[in-house]
Amino acid sequence: MVGDKANVKRGKCAVINIDDEAGKTMLEHADCRHLTYAINNDASLKAENIQVLASGAKFDIKTEHGVLPLDLKITGIFNVYNVMAAAVFELVRGGQDFAVIVDYAHTPDGLENILKTAHQIAKKRIITVFGCGGDRDNTKRPIMGRIAG
Repeated sequence: MVGDKANVKRGKCAVINIDDEAGKTMLEHADCRHLTYAINNDASLKAENIQVLASGAKFDIKTEHGVLPLDLKITGIFNVYNVMAAAVFELVRGGQDFAVIVDYAHTPDGLENILKTAHQIAKKRIITVFGCGGDRDNTKRPIMGRIAG
């Protein structure tokens, strides 16, 4: 559970999104070294000058050591967060006149975020193909189906 001291062990380092309420709770209970990241709050790593485009995202990561400009070939504000936490999203280009986005969203909020981004950049319709592999969590399938619908 987020915020449970047992999950943040001594001698370890926590990487925490402090724009997220659960992250703020985790930070309050962190009894180890931690690195924070955010867009809307002061943090160890802060994304600034964000531009979300159909072709990707541009932003600066501000740290105590300076500023690192990034020009990503992946799009979406959630991916600014993901890049700061080292996650993966991919825009596939194969010469077609439409965009194919591969994302490994495996939670309802993850699927909702990728679809919000798709709606921001889509010029026409959006076709969504997703799955909930294995027998891990059957309860999220109907929720994700409603989100995709």
